[in-house]
Amino acid sequence: MENNKVASTKKKLLPIIAVIVVVLVIAGIVILTNKKSAPTPNTPGEQTETTPEGQTGENAESPVAATGTVVNPILEGARTEAPGADLVSKTGQVVNQEGEAVKTDVAYNSPEAPKQTLPVAIAEIPLASKLTLDANGFTPKEFRIAKGKALTIALTGSADSSHVFAFESPLLKAVYINVRPGETRATTFNAPTVAGEYVFFCDFPGHKDRGEVGKMIVE
Repeated sequence: MENNKVASTKKKLLPIIAVIVVVLVIAGIVILTNKKSAPTPNTPGEQTETTPEGQTGENAESPVAATGTVVNPILEGARTEAPGADLVSKTGQVVNQEGEAVKTDVAYNSPEAPKQTLPVAIAEIPLASKLTLDANGFTPKEFRIAKGKALTIALTGSADSSHVFAFESPLLKAVYINVRPGETRATTFNAPTVAGEYVFFCDFPGHKDRGEVGKMIVE
């Protein structure tokens, strides 16, 4: 009988002992995990502040903006003189949205060429050199600009005809404005670095021959 009682008691104690063992194991795991994740105390005077690029020191600079986008320094402070046109950097260089320099001696439909805007209102382009064009020719017929300076040309066509603004010089063959009747469009580019007179004209068939010609004087 006594043996039966002892055996019965052991059977009752086994589940309790198993639960205690499991609790102890879990507690041990939690303690070890907390020890591994706890921060290491800094040594007095030690600088541990780190920038997003892994640089240390409070004066370290990172090229990554708060949004996580890499900032092209060429585009910092760049402005636009016409909605949808290329940008003018702080140094006066005309660049595209990626910060690459716009070229005027490439094909007018090249990705590197100055971008022509969509139709715009005159009030949206206060800094542009504004030209109007009709059967009587350009108004004004000429304008002046400093060598290498960024400029925006806006062309407003007559209500009865389409027009195409272009330069004769291969140095400016990429500058191209195509307007439908009554539209105003613009483009931004750098003037040539060589002084001289640069003839522009309407490249619509027959329009140059009837006098739609003018000149940009670079000085």
